[in-house]
Amino acid sequence: MSTATKTQRQSSGFPEDEITSSLEEWWDSEVSAREADPFAPPRGTLYDVVVAIDSLSSVNALIMIERHVDFEIPAQVIKRGGFRNREEMIAHIVPKVRDLYFKHHPHVAALTA
Repeated sequence: MSTATKTQRQSSGFPEDEITSSLEEWWDSEVSAREADPFAPPRGTLYDVVVAIDSLSSVNALIMIERHVDFEIPAQVIKRGGFRNREEMIAHIVPKVRDLYFKHHPHVAALTA
C-alpha cells in the first residue's frame, strides 16, 4: 500500500488500521483456542473442509471492533457460513463497516469527498 493511500485513509476519520488489527487479534486468539482444544475433531476427516471460523462465532469479532466506532455493528455484516482465513474475514468485514461508519458520520463522509 502506498504512503499516500494510507495517509488518505487515515485522514478520512475511519479507524481502518485499528479495526483490522482488532480483527487479526480476534482471529488469532480464536484459531489458537480451537487448535488447543483436546476435543477437536481429528485431522483427515470431513471437518478439514469446514470453514475455520463459522458465522455464528464471527459475530463475537464485532464486539472487538465496536470499540473503534460509536455504534452497534449489525450481525448482517458477517458472511453466511463463516470464513476460511483471516484475510477473507478482513476483506469482507472492513468495507461493510466502513460504509456503515460513513452512514453514521455523514459529516466525515462529506469531508473526504
